[in-house]
Amino acid sequence: MRAATCADMSGGGTQVSIPVRDYDLTATLASGQAFRWRQVGDAWEGIIGDHWVRLKSHEQTIIAEAANRVTEWTWLIDYLQCDVDLSSILLTFPNDDAMRASVAACRGLRLLRQDPWECLASFILSSTKQIVQIQQIVRLLCGRFGAPVLVPAGHEPAHAFPTTEQLALANESELRACKMGFRAPNLLKTACLVAEGKVDVGDVLATLCAALGIDPKKESFTIKMTGGPDGDVAGNEMNNLYVFYPKTAKLLATIDVSGTIFDPQGLDLAIIAQLFKDGKPIRFYPPEKLNEGGFLLDTKTRREQSAYVQQTLVQRKQNGKVVQEWISGNDMNHLLRTNVHQVKADVFVPGGGRPRTLNENNYRDFLDVSGKPTSKAIIEGGNLYLSPAARRALEKLGVIVIKDSSANKGGVICSSFEVLSGLVLSEEEFMKEKPALVADIIGIIEARSRDEARALLASQGQAFLTDVSEWISERINAYTDELMAYLATKTLSNDPNDPLTKCLLNYCPTTLRNKYQERILKEVPDVHKKAIIACFLAQRLVYRKGLSWSPSIVDVLPLIVNDPLIIGH
Repeated sequence: MRAATCADMSGGGTQVSIPVRDYDLTATLASGQAFRWRQVGDAWEGIIGDHWVRLKSHEQTIIAEAANRVTEWTWLIDYLQCDVDLSSILLTFPNDDAMRASVAACRGLRLLRQDPWECLASFILSSTKQIVQIQQIVRLLCGRFGAPVLVPAGHEPAHAFPTTEQLALANESELRACKMGFRAPNLLKTACLVAEGKVDVGDVLATLCAALGIDPKKESFTIKMTGGPDGDVAGNEMNNLYVFYPKTAKLLATIDVSGTIFDPQGLDLAIIAQLFKDGKPIRFYPPEKLNEGGFLLDTKTRREQSAYVQQTLVQRKQNGKVVQEWISGNDMNHLLRTNVHQVKADVFVPGGGRPRTLNENNYRDFLDVSGKPTSKAIIEGGNLYLSPAARRALEKLGVIVIKDSSANKGGVICSSFEVLSGLVLSEEEFMKEKPALVADIIGIIEARSRDEARALLASQGQAFLTDVSEWISERINAYTDELMAYLATKTLSNDPNDPLTKCLLNYCPTTLRNKYQERILKEVPDVHKKAIIACFLAQRLVYRKGLSWSPSIVDVLPLIVNDPLIIGH
């Protein structure tokens, strides 16, 4: 969606009017999704990233003011999701009385596309708190650790939400000073773990390359992505390419909010890794480092061709030199829409982008002129990039699709260990054990990711892998529920040699198991230990035995021969 009007204000800021439909700004900002907004008169003031913003509804528009000079407003449109067609979404809802009543009651309330880390951290801080209290905690946290942002003259100071790196350097007492209480150690440990950049897409990639007949350690392979070096998923995966496959991975193309890039010989992964470390988007890639035929579209660099027409900068490598070209809005949008989808590569990893970017109406954008998919495989690093219909259409054309729920299970694993660490370790112990603990957890995530990928690819050619992904989750959940029901009436032993206790300890990272075994056995609540045992056994059964396994008489023979009702006297 394009902003209707944009103008500089006398105080140095900028104002824009964004056309909207079916948008209730007050309901959206007051709904408890985000905690950095406050109502001032008939407007709302808040912080998005490093921007101070004032928003006001007026008929079918949202009038936005920024304290700094802004020439490009995609970040705000994306945050507010102004370009989402609510009518088309409503058509997908069940046509029943309950849903119609819900839609009528909440029509116009939108989901905000928040920064993932800010959203996760706010969720941690929201436990058992009311909205006004969460707002206070977040305000104190940002004021103490976040970077200052520009505000209008005479306005009270404001700060960006602190990064994981900033919070990882804090201690628990400093966080408690922000009135977050028992949530402080949870936030600190989560920040430390996230700051380490544990993303499991790379482990799925290695297994998938092998399935395609490629040894990624020895043979070159091509990859294209969505998301920039400063993104959580895309940035970590780009860094993984540099760390694990510096000589074989050829990253041909990507796109983020700052632009899109293409290099037929592959981007310089060392430069990409440095952008990742610096938290910079793709527009900061040096164009002189492009190979012949490559280009960089920088959506942040524009010029006015006339009072009503803007042009955007594209830098191309031609005849060994960087050539600047200014293109029209139509040409810019065409490049943004088609560059990544049309580049041919072995693997496509969507690590950023809006939900349903590829859907049943446009999945053909992923096909070449002959109607063949431009990648042999897709690993969904970012959730919901493909709609279910687009997945199925591409699978029918032979694309191997690793669904987001399979590619991203490392996040769930990491969260479970964060909870366990909080139950077993003090803050000081966690910081002391952090290097070894992180190494343990990364190893576990790598192993589970390989298990998931192998379980999926074992069914290749027999079923669509997106279906297999659902079956794996359903089977693990079913086994977990059955085991939890069985364990509910059992008393767990603290004997390390007890079979169930062994399962509990085998689940734990090596550092916790070797150094804090007694605490695990005595201090972790029984209900939590039973959940760990059930989940551990369920996923090991599915990964080791496969989806087709069901217990045979031989499998249950040890139980039979020990049952007096069966064997008698």
